[in-house]
Amino acid sequence: MSDPTEYFADFLTKSSSMTEVSGRLLVQENAEKLVASDIAEKLRLQPDDTLLEIGCGVGNVLIPLSFSVKHCTGIDHEKLIAHAAERFDTDNIDYVAGQFPNVSVSGPFDKILVYSVLAYMKDETE
Repeated sequence: MSDPTEYFADFLTKSSSMTEVSGRLLVQENAEKLVASDIAEKLRLQPDDTLLEIGCGVGNVLIPLSFSVKHCTGIDHEKLIAHAAERFDTDNIDYVAGQFPNVSVSGPFDKILVYSVLAYMKDETE
């Protein structure tokens, strides 16, 4: 597979569904709406937490989680980050364009989320 971040960025021009752009099937659209609350529970997010999401895509998880924490930062491809910021821009979200770990972010973070990302890595080294 070529660079997975490019694949998802290119998908912005192929679909109007943010579910599809996030690498899921349209039939998963309703189920995807349950992901953020499940993650918030599993991470035991608190109102004064700071959260880093690596591979936040267009914000399908990051945006709803932003209501549960003090501040959050999302990292992904510049096109996906730009789209996420267009969808929802608020003072408690920092959108960072780039590929982790080759980007600089301001921490520390209370919680770090890497959701539906590892499956797209080329190999164990990456």
